[in-house]
Amino acid sequence: MKRLLIICLSAALVSLAGCSDDEDIQPAQKEKIVSFLTGTHAPRLVAEENLEEGSNQPYYTVSGDAVYRYITDIYNPDRVNWPEVTPTSTVKITFRAYVFTYANIVTTGSENNWTVPYYTNDAALKSFLEGRGLNTEWWTFEPLTVDMRHPGIIKGMADALLGCREGDAVEVYMTYNMAYGDDYFGIIPKESPIAWFFTVDAVDPVDPVDPENPFGGLTKIDGFVIRGTAGTAAQTYAVDNEFTFETGACAAHQPVTETVAPTCCTGGFTRTVCAVCGAVTASGNTAPVAHKPVANDPIEATCTRPGYTGGTHCAFCGLTLTQPTQTPALGHDEVVATEEYEYSAYYGMIRHYCRRCELKWYDTEGGGHVHDYTYRTDTVYPTCINAGYTEHFCACGESYRDGYIPALGHDYVNGVCSRCGNTEGSCDGGARCPSKPYPDVDTGRWYHEGIDHAIAHGLMNGVGNGMFEPESSMTRAMLVTVLWRYAGSPAGWENSFTDVPNGSWFTQAVAWAAENGIVNGVGNNKFEPVS
Repeated sequence: MKRLLIICLSAALVSLAGCSDDEDIQPAQKEKIVSFLTGTHAPRLVAEENLEEGSNQPYYTVSGDAVYRYITDIYNPDRVNWPEVTPTSTVKITFRAYVFTYANIVTTGSENNWTVPYYTNDAALKSFLEGRGLNTEWWTFEPLTVDMRHPGIIKGMADALLGCREGDAVEVYMTYNMAYGDDYFGIIPKESPIAWFFTVDAVDPVDPVDPENPFGGLTKIDGFVIRGTAGTAAQTYAVDNEFTFETGACAAHQPVTETVAPTCCTGGFTRTVCAVCGAVTASGNTAPVAHKPVANDPIEATCTRPGYTGGTHCAFCGLTLTQPTQTPALGHDEVVATEEYEYSAYYGMIRHYCRRCELKWYDTEGGGHVHDYTYRTDTVYPTCINAGYTEHFCACGESYRDGYIPALGHDYVNGVCSRCGNTEGSCDGGARCPSKPYPDVDTGRWYHEGIDHAIAHGLMNGVGNGMFEPESSMTRAMLVTVLWRYAGSPAGWENSFTDVPNGSWFTQAVAWAAENGIVNGVGNNKFEPVS
């Protein structure tokens, strides 16, 4: 059974009106990004402005317009001594970029479950990406160098890096146009949420130039003369900076000779500069030479990242000449216990603590922890094309949604919607199109209107990793979830099937369908949700 069957049936219930490119999607997207960022980290992240004095709770900051940043080792006592990224720094980073659909981004564990980045220069991921059938020849798996002074630095990168320190591990969340600017055009829709994960490998500070005294600290050369044509920029420069200016040719060159050695990229030559007039000549050109191999510095393995020993690279251009030997990640040196402090948000959970890297995390399932979804409640109000809902959070980060309110639909007056300003007509696949975030949905195909309806009314939200998979088969769990959402996502149902795990995204839907006689299972208390 194709997923499109239920989409097209549901589309017939409510007609879908047009959408265009003009809508400002950022306010809603910002709210979703904050909800995702705070809800997918344990302990739960708070905004920097809400951090209590003296607290060591993890927090996120907002840089620039709407770049949400979380630095994982912000409380490291040695961090204050690490070089800081300033507006004049040159920075080297190891970088991974993801498009996501407000579902967890998986960066460790089984290769089959990893979220595939749309770009990375992380050499540790090269074999994984190639194993997934991706062509990595156009990616350079070397540290990315970013000049903070460069006028062409992309919009989100400067905001993401400024204030970081050498050695930081950073997570940054934003929409695609927050990162690249509103005028950037690409295959990824501009409203798509993206995440950058990077480590700051090196920070090279550059002393800023004082705009009031750009030649401060320089030594003036006695007898230096600038020659040129009167009334030109050369004369203006000489006068402004108190150099002697003369017209006409240099009466007697005073040559200063410098030999430039060849590299693997460029040939060598002899450069002669006149100390009087500044005239430059080059001679004695030589051909480029072979790569100059130097040994790589060893990189020690950590709990989660492999190490590297041996190997060489070219001292001139940095090209890898011989591959280093990879040593496996050490793995966590765990101590496991049950959280026994009854007033902790993690009471009853299994607590893991690594004695090597000092990372602490909790198992949200098992160990006696009972989710209390009264910790926080978020309400998302319906719009013309998007359904509203209420999301309930446990302090551990788990959540569920209910109280779905169908999309309001457009209220056209003289062909223009009184709520959102949309012009009446068929959907053109623009920014207001509900299917726009899914690059695998072809808005020119027959299924476009049905998928728009299913997404806009909260009946479906894709399969993860930014994909909808319109041609994939629909599972039994997917089908009952669509029907359950159409019924308003009622909660509080008892699950009787042994192969339906409690707490999964389809548990309440299956239990509701069984209680209401919509499904009976396949026998022996089985439902086979993925069939």
